[in-house]
Amino acid sequence: MVLHHPMFWDSLKRMFFLRDASDRLEIDDQLWPELGKEEKKVFLGFKTWDKKHDKGLFLHITRNDKHRVPIHTYQFIRLRHLLRMIMNEMSHYWEIPREITVRIGTYPEGFDSYFTSLFSKLFITVSQFISEHYMEENEFKMYLK
Repeated sequence: MVLHHPMFWDSLKRMFFLRDASDRLEIDDQLWPELGKEEKKVFLGFKTWDKKHDKGLFLHITRNDKHRVPIHTYQFIRLRHLLRMIMNEMSHYWEIPREITVRIGTYPEGFDSYFTSLFSKLFITVSQFISEHYMEENEFKMYLK
């Protein structure tokens, strides 16, 4: 049982879980207030999540082009928007300039480590939230046995 705990998952499984959690939370607006109560745990004293990023990665995230989510759609005070940004960057990791990937590391290990170092309580907070609210849903059964 202990070995199945989310903290023992490999980086790829953790990244896929965050992606699936982001997708699920994005459509379930009834739980957004509940999720909002978790933001202080994850942001660790910061009011907004944008202040903690590598400047190069943040500039990459916020650049405007036809393939990107416009920066004004992210609310930097929202955990679900942090998850969406992670999901989007994960999906477009290969577009991140080399000088940035050298600093944040390879995908998925470096990517996981980068976000874990910035938001040490992100993964465990999200996994607990998903476990409380969605454990019986098929898409999460493979993660949360």
